[in-house]
Amino acid sequence: MIRLNREGNANRTKGGRPREVAFLPEYRDFLAGLCRAGESSPTGHLFHDRHALAERARERIRQACEQEGIPCLGTHGFRKTFAVEVYSRARTAGAENLAALIETSHQLGHNRAEVTRQSYVTPDQRHPQGESS
Repeated sequence: MIRLNREGNANRTKGGRPREVAFLPEYRDFLAGLCRAGESSPTGHLFHDRHALAERARERIRQACEQEGIPCLGTHGFRKTFAVEVYSRARTAGAENLAALIETSHQLGHNRAEVTRQSYVTPDQRHPQGESS
């Protein structure tokens, strides 16, 4: 579990709300590497200033994809992939459609399942049973 906006952490998350994001155990080493990179920066952040932040984020994503030997989907492509994975895990665990969309929405930092339904988990990616719920 990654926790953002812990006590004593002045960093902000989307909407300024504390956030927890679950991840699969196989990503632990990769995420720990990102933490170490942030700890070695002057401010303790992975991206220590906002100048050209988006380009540096894209470059980190490209480097990570190359290192892992996977195709680079871009930052939003990975966000969508993550959303579909979270949704599918929730449905496989028995959650109804709406509950899975709400869980996915919270993982993405959204406060409405509708945003997730419209923009992240397309109809063909949702399980047909319980679709109306």
